[in-house]
Amino acid sequence: MLQESIAVKDVSPFHISTPSELLETPKEYQDLVKRQLTAHAEGELSGADDYVKLFYFLTNDPYEKAVCCELAKDELDHYQRAADILLDIGIDTSFMLSQNLNDRAFYATEAVKSCRNWAERALISTLVEDAVIDVLEEMAQSSYRPIADMCPHVLKDEKLHVGHGFRITRSMCKTKNGFKQIQEALISQCGQ
Repeated sequence: MLQESIAVKDVSPFHISTPSELLETPKEYQDLVKRQLTAHAEGELSGADDYVKLFYFLTNDPYEKAVCCELAKDELDHYQRAADILLDIGIDTSFMLSQNLNDRAFYATEAVKSCRNWAERALISTLVEDAVIDVLEEMAQSSYRPIADMCPHVLKDEKLHVGHGFRITRSMCKTKNGFKQIQEALISQCGQ
């Protein structure tokens, strides 16, 4: 029997620390970095819009309205962090600030756009934003250091956002009516 051996190329992890170093990488890598970060920037702006244009109007509780504003502020901060990194590599995302929520292609989900009540809002934060955390944890391992360096702060905030959604869900489930609303929201969201 002939034994085949496969030569494994030594692939050491590499790190790109500056925009000028990024320009020395293959175009495919540059395009990937740009696309990933552009999608992230747009997604953060969409998150801010979700909080102040959709979720804010789903409650009459002044505390929850204030939280929506605070979380939108976090999302805008996350956008700005990504926009600054993109600007350093020649991509201006300022046009996104005047875009309509429906004009944004990245992270567009019908579940968020069709959110009708506070229970659905709670589940969106608990489930959808939790999925964003998975993406951010992967981005935190980016070989482009500015992205990796941005992620710990963003992750910390996003985990608080998920926690807020979980708190709302848990609180609603303490009453029979609230539990029913959460169940209906879950059924509604899973059917999307």
